[in-house]
Amino acid sequence: MTDEQTALKAVDSYIERYLHDIAAELNLSGGQDVLSYIRNYTERKGKRLRPRLLLHMAGSRKVTDPVLRIASATEILHLFALMHDDRIDRTERVQPTGVNQAEGDYDALRLLGGDFLHVCGMQLLGQTVADHGLSRQIIPLVQKISLITIAGQADDLSYISRSTHQLNLQSLYQLYDAKTGYYTFVAPVQIGYLLSESYTGHDDRVVRETLERLRVFGLSLGRHFQMRDDEHDILHARNDDMQNLRDVPHWEYNLLVTWLHETGEAVDPLSFLEREHRRDYLSTVYVEGFRGWCRTRRTEIEEEIRRHAGDSPLLTAIADLACT
Repeated sequence: MTDEQTALKAVDSYIERYLHDIAAELNLSGGQDVLSYIRNYTERKGKRLRPRLLLHMAGSRKVTDPVLRIASATEILHLFALMHDDRIDRTERVQPTGVNQAEGDYDALRLLGGDFLHVCGMQLLGQTVADHGLSRQIIPLVQKISLITIAGQADDLSYISRSTHQLNLQSLYQLYDAKTGYYTFVAPVQIGYLLSESYTGHDDRVVRETLERLRVFGLSLGRHFQMRDDEHDILHARNDDMQNLRDVPHWEYNLLVTWLHETGEAVDPLSFLEREHRRDYLSTVYVEGFRGWCRTRRTEIEEEIRRHAGDSPLLTAIADLACT
């Protein structure tokens, strides 16, 4: 088992103990269905991308108690967002087990479970900063990025309702920054830096410059990640006959709508709000053009990432982790 695998296993174990202890302390016998539903998320197999980025940036070979606790809080906050996101998308990311509810109640459990995790994550974050005298920038940073992400998720739902002149690559990247870049990449790498030995040796000017460099670096990672994810989702939504699309939420088509407008296709974006019109835009010819356009955009973003990483072995390693 590698050092990273050992650290991530420690994060998973800490999250399990922390949530169990809170439930026991508060005697939450009436909330067993919520806790069981949360457990389905905490035990799912995932990349643990956010704690991995944070641990890389913190840079310590031996994971200290405050770093372990902050990494765990970061993952708990991700699980909160994931449960709410699944409710919005009507996605069955996990199969509920140990839950005594009717099928229609799962949405409510996602909402309540997400709320529970949000409070737990922020509580753990605040306790750890106070207990260990960590940087006072961590809590405001998480709060600010949480608000940016909520606004980005709302913008995601209404993106294709914009006037056509606003459906361009720059607008899409701004959306990616808000809904993904800050939350998935900027926050972990900035927090990891604030936990590192490098931070303690830097003066205020260097800290500001480093946080700004990490912000720009993280946003580029977010654009690459989200474009790859959206392209996969759009192409995966096609049926075996490669002619029709399964029914997916209209906001999953934001990348496709942007591509159509960037390449000069006269398409009414509002038509994507209607199920019967969503299936008309991905013929075999479109697929190849769409893939090629996405590949070109990702190559451009990868060049930006390398430029922002510069000669830093640490940022180069993080870029390799995020882009594979």
